[in-house]
Amino acid sequence: MRLLVSLLSLFTASSVLAQSDLRPSDWLQHDLTRPQPERVTPLPVDGPAPVPADATVLIPADGSSLDAWVSLDGSPAGWMVVDGGVEVVPGTGDIRTKDTFGDVQLHVEWKAPA
Repeated sequence: MRLLVSLLSLFTASSVLAQSDLRPSDWLQHDLTRPQPERVTPLPVDGPAPVPADATVLIPADGSSLDAWVSLDGSPAGWMVVDGGVEVVPGTGDIRTKDTFGDVQLHVEWKAPA
């Protein structure tokens, strides 16, 4: 269940990240002249990688809070943080990020059992 919630949160987050000053219609979908985000080269590390300096953290690495999330009506997110993971509370509905975003460069980390 927690993996499903993590994937749901990732999907939700990926669909609403980094706002641009320009409208999406200013370029065609595969226009090579479209402004490109700065490339981030991952560091070879054991354990969680450092958060990129320009990142907007939606769920802290320790899974300690949902401070960046609200219910669809703007009230605090009704889901709960349990053992460092996010779990859906039945009947609480969907959640969304407080901020709105557009095109993104997404940095995702996860851990799967061995």
